[in-house]
Amino acid sequence: MEIEAILCHTDVGTTQRFYIKTVWKDVEDAMKQLERKIYRAPRALEWIDENVQPDAQWFGITLVVEHRYAWALAQGMTDERLVLA
Repeated sequence: MEIEAILCHTDVGTTQRFYIKTVWKDVEDAMKQLERKIYRAPRALEWIDENVQPDAQWFGITLVVEHRYAWALAQGMTDERLVLA
């Protein structure tokens, strides 16, 4: 009931349909692989420090990125010759 109050929905089903997303296993595996590569690449971490706002959210060593910003971040890293592989 607390979630309904926060999101102003009268039906928890609305919250489940629009806000609770499942992550496909292959997407999760790919993100973990990318995380490991970035964590081991000091230049990538420097780039993040220089280009990502200081109050960005982190989940462990993973930068939390809204999907609408992911492409721009990847493009910026590519422009700096950081290889996303």
